[in-house]
Amino acid sequence: MQALQDLHFGEWKSQYVNLGVLDGTQWSLELHFSNGQRTVSFSGSNSYPYIFDDFCSLIGERSDEETADE
Repeated sequence: MQALQDLHFGEWKSQYVNLGVLDGTQWSLELHFSNGQRTVSFSGSNSYPYIFDDFCSLIGERSDEETADE
């Protein structure tokens, strides 16, 4: 739980877009809460929250930057 809190989802914008890239990466995330709080959604196209790499590491996914380094 602490790792999720450290991602500061409350600071994320609902949408991230970089119009300068024609063919890239799209992503989306929905958070559902067991306490009845409304679902929170985030998405992006070639743009990410400042702490997105930490989120990818937490869920076992690799970001585009990590795959480009290989």
